Amino acid sequence: MPSEKTPGVYVKDRPSGVRLITPAQTSVAAFIGFAISGPGTATRVRDWQEFTALFGPQAAVPYGFRTPRRPAAVTGFVTLDKKLYLLAGGKAMVCNPQNDYQPENKDPAIQLFPDRPEGFVKGFTRDGTSFFFKDDQCWQSGELKTPAPDPVPPAKRSIAEVWAGLPQRFQKDWDAAASHPASRTTFIFQGDSCLRYDDANNQPAWGNGKEIKEVFPGLPEDFPQRVDAALVVGDVLYLFSGRQTAACDLRASRGRGPALLPEAVYGYFANGGGPCYICRIITTDEKTKQLPKDEILNRFRGESTQAPHEGLADLARAPEVTMVSAPDVWNILGVRADGSDEYVTDEEVKLVYQKLAKHCTDAGNRMALLDPKQGTEPTNAGTWAGGLGLDGTQQQFAAVYYPWVTVPGLHGKPLTVPPSGHVAGVWGRSDARRGVHKAPANETLAYTNVPEHRLSDEQQGPLNDVGVNCLRSFPGRGLKVWGARTLSPETDWRYV
Repeated sequence: MPSEKTPGVYVKDRPSGVRLITPAQTSVAAFIGFAISGPGTATRVRDWQEFTALFGPQAAVPYGFRTPRRPAAVTGFVTLDKKLYLLAGGKAMVCNPQNDYQPENKDPAIQLFPDRPEGFVKGFTRDGTSFFFKDDQCWQSGELKTPAPDPVPPAKRSIAEVWAGLPQRFQKDWDAAASHPASRTTFIFQGDSCLRYDDANNQPAWGNGKEIKEVFPGLPEDFPQRVDAALVVGDVLYLFSGRQTAACDLRASRGRGPALLPEAVYGYFANGGGPCYICRIITTDEKTKQLPKDEILNRFRGESTQAPHEGLADLARAPEVTMVSAPDVWNILGVRADGSDEYVTDEEVKLVYQKLAKHCTDAGNRMALLDPKQGTEPTNAGTWAGGLGLDGTQQQFAAVYYPWVTVPGLHGKPLTVPPSGHVAGVWGRSDARRGVHKAPANETLAYTNVPEHRLSDEQQGPLNDVGVNCLRSFPGRGLKVWGARTLSPETDWRYV
C-alpha cells in the first residue's frame, strides 16, 4: 500500500478474495463415428441444426436434374466438344445441371454419333470416349462430332472384352454406367446391384456386385431399386430412375449399414443433451476409395498415421468433454486388397473399447459409454461386459447400457440403434434439472419406440450385479434407464 503524504483517515477498497461461482457444463458428450460430410477433427456443435449444417447435408440435386421439363426416360449422359448431353428418346439434349432445358438444344443423337448401331441408346463417357451398350455388346466413339470422309465404322465389341474380369452377371444387360475421373472408377448398375470397376488396373474393385442401397445408404427410402441412368459431377454421383433423381456424395463415410452417429446425436439432443463434440471418421481416401478395415480401426483409436487428428487423438484438446461414445464401432466396414468387404470382429471392437476406457481414465474427468453388440441375448450381456479386458481403474470410468433400442429413424424408417447417445442426453438432462448429485437413473428415454429385448426382473438381476445398466419398458411409463453403475466392483466407484 502506498504511504500517505499527510495525516488523516483513509479508506481503501481491497478485493475480498471471494470468487463468484459460475455455472459450467457437467455433461458434455463426444461422439465418434460416420457422417455424410464434415471435418475429421473434433468439432463442437450446439444443437441439431448446427450438426446437420456441418455433418448431415446430402449433396443437393441441381435444378436441371429435377425440373419437370427433364425427360422422364433418361438413358445416359455423354460429353462431346466440352458439352454435356442428356440422352433420352433417341435424342441428345445439351444439358446444364443448374438450368432448365431449352427445346432448341435438342439434337438427334444420330447427328452426334452417325455410326452408332441401331438400338444402342444407353451410354456414358469415360476419358473422352463415349460408350453405348446393349445386351452383351458395346460400341464406342471418340471426340469427333462429325465423321471423317469415308469413315470406317467402329466395330461392336463385347462388354467383357472392354471391361476385363467382370463377374458373369455384369457381362450383359447393363442398366446404366457412370465414370468418376478423380478415382478412375466406373460405376456399373444392373437391376438392384452396383459394381465398382477400377479403370486404372482394368479390373473390378469388388469381387461381385452389391445392393445399390448398401453402397449408397444415404439414398431416399422411396428411391426405386433400379437405375435408368447415372452421372458423376465432381465427387457427386447422380442416379436417375423415372422422374426421380438422387445425389450420392462419393466422399461420405460408409459402414456396413446406415451411419449410426446421426441417430445417436439426435437422440442426445432429444433427451436434453447440451453442446457436444463430433469426431467424424472418414472412411475413404483422397480418391474416394474405401479404406482397409485396420486403417479405419486406427482412426477410431486415434492411432492413425494417415489421419493423426481423427478419433480419440483429437479429444485431448476438448477438456470440457465428460462422456465419450462410439456408436458406429459395430458398423465398421473396410475392404481387402481384392476389393471384398471386411467386417469388424468382436475382438476388434473390444480393443477400441479398451482404448476408449483408457482415454477416459487418463483424462480423469470423463466416462466411456459402451454398447454391446446388436442382438446380444440377456444371458450373454453380462459375460460380454466382463470380458472387455478393462483393468480395475478403467472399469471405474466405463459404463455399459443394454439393450439396443428401436427409433423412428431420421429417414422415416424404424432403425435399431445403440443406446449410448440417448443415455448421454439423459445424463445431461438429469444434471441440468436435478444436479450432479442425482444419479441418471429412473429417467425416461425420449425418441425411442421399444427396446430390442424386453427384460424381466429375473433377467436384469444378474446383469445389475456385473454393472450392466438395463433399459426397461414399463406399462404406461415408457422406456426407462434402470441403472447407473460403472463396471467397477469397488463400492466407492460402483455408481455414476
